[in-house]
Amino acid sequence: MVRARTDWTGVAFGVWLGVLAAYHQFKVPAAMPLLLERFQYDHVLAGGFMSVYAVAGLLFSLRIGRSMQRHGSGRYLAAAFLLFGAGSFAMLLWPENGWLVLAGRTLEGVGFIVLAILCSLYANLSVGARHLALAAALVATWIPLGQLLASLSAPVFLARGLWEPLWWLGIALTGATAAWALALGRTRRSLFGPGPQTGGAEAAPPSPRETRCLRLAAATFMLWSAEMFAFLTWMPQFLVDEEGLAPAVAVLVYAVPLLVLVGGNFAGGSALRRGVPLPTLLFVVLLVQALFWLWVPFAGNGPGSMAVLLVYAFVAGVTPTCLFGAPAAILGTARAGGGAFGLLHMGRSLGVLVGPVLMAEAFKQLGSWSATAPLFALIGLAGTATAVALALQLRAQPAAAARQGSSL
Repeated sequence: MVRARTDWTGVAFGVWLGVLAAYHQFKVPAAMPLLLERFQYDHVLAGGFMSVYAVAGLLFSLRIGRSMQRHGSGRYLAAAFLLFGAGSFAMLLWPENGWLVLAGRTLEGVGFIVLAILCSLYANLSVGARHLALAAALVATWIPLGQLLASLSAPVFLARGLWEPLWWLGIALTGATAAWALALGRTRRSLFGPGPQTGGAEAAPPSPRETRCLRLAAATFMLWSAEMFAFLTWMPQFLVDEEGLAPAVAVLVYAVPLLVLVGGNFAGGSALRRGVPLPTLLFVVLLVQALFWLWVPFAGNGPGSMAVLLVYAFVAGVTPTCLFGAPAAILGTARAGGGAFGLLHMGRSLGVLVGPVLMAEAFKQLGSWSATAPLFALIGLAGTATAVALALQLRAQPAAAARQGSSL
């Protein structure tokens, strides 16, 4: 059943886990121009430093999500903290060896998928009925807030030719979060344990139609993540290569659309709370993003282009609010547990795996970042099509979410 009151500490802890995970993932794009200059990594291998996070998601997200339902999440949370520490130290010790860096990022990627699932799950468990849409918006902020934390921390170090402090900061934040988890374990044991409130064994399994809806939501997340993470991974390098900015300045410029993206997260939550249908909102924002990619090859460098970029960032912020709200809209909040979020993150992970590497390879073949845009426009249009299919499936079961207590 849905909570009567919101436990804001539980929501904050869940969202912070996501922010921490995103910081670890996006410390690499923030430092990428300096790393490429210093260690001469192949562009495709460097794209793999981001995409390898997705390998862990593809292999383990569904299995981990279902196991959390049966056994609780405490052991997985502890393992994630250890994996982030091990992966960070691998980069600090052997930065010149790209393949060892990739191995370290793989360890971090396993920790990442644990925290990504728990971000959604803990917030879902802690929120009351009145704040469902707000919780979806808060959960959607974890990626841009983690990026902002990395991007705003980086310039002072990059200007001095240093990238290592970004990794040390990640280690320190991970240790502090582990201490917070230990403190919460004494007062909120139910948050870390198994049971029906976590979507456990007593929760009704999804019907065939609900399963189709979850798969369509995961497919939409996959296609959107491919285009979005390609953009987020390579934008700092694009600003260096095509706009001639210094790495430290490029990271600061990169932070501007991220701030707008966070605004889009909350605007999406507000729209859902005011009754805008989730499938309709998702379709509109995905279509706008696909049109943005079609426009990129013709963009100039004036203020008009920056305005279009900020519009893109805003609607890109609305998108994950819809997608992270999809399990509750499909199953109802009481049944949207680790398995549902695991499937969602499996789709997301596949997109993260493909997008950055695909853009890097397209750049190598075409010789220009802008020339890769039509390919990602096609991916965006495909995501729009899966969103339409999801809307049609949800329309066939209009009262399902309402029966389960979801206001999305």
